[in-house]
Amino acid sequence: SRFGSEVEHRSKALWKAAPAALASARNWVEALEADMGGTRMNDAILSTLALPGADASDLLLVTDGDIHAIDDVLETARQSGHRFFVVGIGSSVSEGLLRRLAEETGGSGEFVAPGEQVEAAVLRLYH
Repeated sequence: SRFGSEVEHRSKALWKAAPAALASARNWVEALEADMGGTRMNDAILSTLALPGADASDLLLVTDGDIHAIDDVLETARQSGHRFFVVGIGSSVSEGLLRRLAEETGGSGEFVAPGEQVEAAVLRLYH
């Protein structure tokens, strides 16, 4: 899923990580344009958690923005029971708030400076 001032899902449900699904997701991510305006993260989290298949999932959140309504985001995340793994990208990301989101849900966070490769940060979270 991608989000900004709106939320757009790749599909109507989450997929199991089968090879064909991973290849399709990889192609979608590589072609992704992520500039969608403001960062309405709570709406994105609620919308994604409502998808079929989300009940037993961890969430990988990649953002370059400032978080609006952080208290709502943290409460939604805590109540969801999901672990949030966060990748913050760029120099204006809300690092402290994203760290809180990851830590308070049992996840982890990585931060990528401008010009750094995002893939390495995602792989560190995976491991």
